[in-house]
Amino acid sequence: CSTTCPEVDVIASEGIEIFPNSGILISPDGQSAISGATYTASQPALTNWDEQVFSDVRGYPGVVGLHKNRLIFADHPEIPDMIFMSVAGQYFNFDLGTGNDSDAIIEPIGNGRVKRVRGIVSGENLFILTDNGPYFVPESVGTPITAETISFRRIGDSKAGDAPAGFFSNGVHYPDRSGKRITRVRATGNNTSPWEAVDNSLISSHLINSPVSAAYANEFYEEPEKYGFFVNADGTLAVNHNIEDQSVNGYTLWETDGLYKSVCVLDNEVFVCVEREIDSSTIYTLEKFDPDLRVDCAKTFTGTTPTIADYANHPVRVTGSTYDFGDYTPDGSGNFEVETASYSSNFEAGLFYAPDVKYLPYEIVGDESIAGLKKKYTKIWARVKDSGRYSVNGRFTTAYRGGDDLTQPPPLRTEQKRVSSLGRSLDPTIDFSQEDCVPLTVLGVTAEVSF
Repeated sequence: CSTTCPEVDVIASEGIEIFPNSGILISPDGQSAISGATYTASQPALTNWDEQVFSDVRGYPGVVGLHKNRLIFADHPEIPDMIFMSVAGQYFNFDLGTGNDSDAIIEPIGNGRVKRVRGIVSGENLFILTDNGPYFVPESVGTPITAETISFRRIGDSKAGDAPAGFFSNGVHYPDRSGKRITRVRATGNNTSPWEAVDNSLISSHLINSPVSAAYANEFYEEPEKYGFFVNADGTLAVNHNIEDQSVNGYTLWETDGLYKSVCVLDNEVFVCVEREIDSSTIYTLEKFDPDLRVDCAKTFTGTTPTIADYANHPVRVTGSTYDFGDYTPDGSGNFEVETASYSSNFEAGLFYAPDVKYLPYEIVGDESIAGLKKKYTKIWARVKDSGRYSVNGRFTTAYRGGDDLTQPPPLRTEQKRVSSLGRSLDPTIDFSQEDCVPLTVLGVTAEVSF
């Protein structure tokens, strides 16, 4: 109202006093004193009414997502297969309006077998992951998602688990309900069935153990590799390394002195929450993966007499430059002194982990008669880049070689190293490991096999 308000009719429930006789009615343009008298009335019964769907009484959605400028909610406890999509460009407006193209959309998936929506992923299409398998919402440049066009098409029967799904490497990845498989939804190039769900961890199911958290990096510190990180129920981390253009897709298991609890990706940086035991106390740390660091839960410092209170009375491994200074145990205040420190002025102290990279056995094709014979690697050529001392099948390379300056840290080497291997077995493997906190990058392996 303006400074002088016209009469206002107010309808109220029975016995409710709307305004006190001496109240002030305020509007964006002004205010006015209320001169009316209190009035009560009986409210008649109504047969046409609405109830708020998100509330403390009815519950709240368990899944949220964004797609093509719409905010999306799903997994409501009382209507679990309902999808709520906001007005286009207005994330807090869910007015259905008259069903115009930009109006909000509230629509059930319409499959009686869907009891939970587990995730929403935005990609080329909108993907909805449920306990009845993945679905997608058809759309195109000329046919966007509207209240009139929306529909849900089932892709497969791989039921989604509790860990989050994500879009990376041109497909949707998610842990399924079996707890032993990572499913990938990928394009088929077929207009009739444009998407398919496949097992992305077929030969690595032993590394997947009921993931409880997951995150996906389409870049990893500005490198072209793509990674999926899956926190297993046992506190280990299964890592999917993917370079689609080169048909690279493999899984490795990362372990630490503690238990991984959750993982997330911000931009191209990866963060984990880890449960650790330090000096007989259980703590939780937030840590960022950094390919330039050589120890876990690292603390960086300069000088030879640091104070690291977080590691008081707890052993740490110290490394700097390309040299491993060994283990130290700070005193009760976190003080210790680094020996042989002339090799470096910048140091890291943290928890040691031993890399263990094992190649799958070579597959012999063309002659099934030799499949059951014991085999041996007579020669192994390992190609490494900027790497320190390492071992291949238990045989260590030397840190220093003829001509090296022994007053300096051992140099990093880029080379193809020939290594001999002993013993025969039905499925021989090639195993890289380290005892020192120094860099190791394996570019490839070539082997000669005898029967």
